[in-house]
Order: sequence, then C-alpha cells, then structure tokens
Amino acid sequence: MPSSAIAHVQVDAVLQLAQMAGWLAHHRPDGPPSPGGIREMEDPQTPSIADPPREEATGTRFTCPDCGGVLFEQEETGLTRFRCSVGHVFSIESLSSGQATQLEGALWTAVRALEDRAELLQKMMRDARRRGTTRLAKSLRAQADDLEARAGVIRDAIEAARPVAEEDEAVS
Repeated sequence: MPSSAIAHVQVDAVLQLAQMAGWLAHHRPDGPPSPGGIREMEDPQTPSIADPPREEATGTRFTCPDCGGVLFEQEETGLTRFRCSVGHVFSIESLSSGQATQLEGALWTAVRALEDRAELLQKMMRDARRRGTTRLAKSLRAQADDLEARAGVIRDAIEAARPVAEEDEAVS
C-alpha cells in the first residue's frame, strides 16, 4: 500500500514508522502542538475522522465493511475514495478487499447456521425415533439432509474462491 500511495499521489514525506508521529505532530494544518500537548479548541476548517463526507461526495449503493453505513464516493487528488458518515475511509482497492472479507465472513456465518440447524433437526429426529414417530423422524431427516447439502454448496463456493483471491493479492 505505501508504494501504491507514493506512485499515485504527491507525498509530503516518506518516513520510518518510528518517525511518523513526530512528523505528523509538527506538520498539522494548525501548527505544532502546544507545550501541554492538548489543543483547547479544534480548528473548524480541519476535518476530523468523524466529519461527514463533503458536499461534493456522491452517495453510492455500497456499504461500509466496518460499520454497515452508506459509503459516499469522492475524487481526491486523482484517486477515488469512499467514506462513510462515521469516518471510515477506503480506496477502491481497500473497499474491494473489505467487501471480500465481509462476504466470506457472511458466507461462513451461513454455513455455521445451516449446519447448526441440521444438527438440531438430527437431534429432533433421534428423539422422534425413540418415541416411535417414524414419519416425523423421516421428515426431520430430509430437512437436515437438505440443510447439510446447502451448507456444502456454500462451503465449496468459499473454498473455490480462495485461490482466486490469493492470486489477486499476489498480483497487487
């Protein structure tokens, strides 16, 4: 990511991690920090991470992978940027990565829910068999089998998508 930023925008400095805090503190838009280290009043012209998107931002159909809020799109120094009203900010690449992570998590949640439901139905099936309600047991078994098959389809889709995602990361 740092090399991408250096390649696409005019950078103010390229620093080692240990040097960043000091550099940032002395290059703030409102000047270096006071001796006490705390500003008494924020500069209203300096945006903070919690500021809503600017007026020139356009609402999108995309949601923030971190909080689920609506993302607003804006061009900034030649790059497309997405920002939610909470303040999470994404490049188009980091948004894509965040969506992929969120999607995989949702799919694993679905697999877990389907498998949990199938397990519960199997328990109910065993109880029905013990009580001698064969017809109910068969119905429960069919439902459990269907859920296990659906979970398997989703699990296979997740596993099949992983090599593609890993190849995309290797290219970046």
